[in-house]
Amino acid sequence: MEKTFKSPESSELYKKIYALNLSPLAREEAVGALKIAQALVGTAFWVVSKLRKLGSVAPATGATVGKLKHQ
Repeated sequence: MEKTFKSPESSELYKKIYALNLSPLAREEAVGALKIAQALVGTAFWVVSKLRKLGSVAPATGATVGKLKHQ
């Protein structure tokens, strides 16, 4: 099972943004910035998970790197 990064729009940050006395445009910009930040974090999480998988499996053999048969 692979972990995924998820943050629903009903999260505490979204609630705080909507609770502020902002103009509709400023609120839209704040929510947009939050969505972009979440996308960047999600992408970084995905890249790190892929790099971990690449680092833990030897190419073409499927053998785990760094473990000997007698261990």
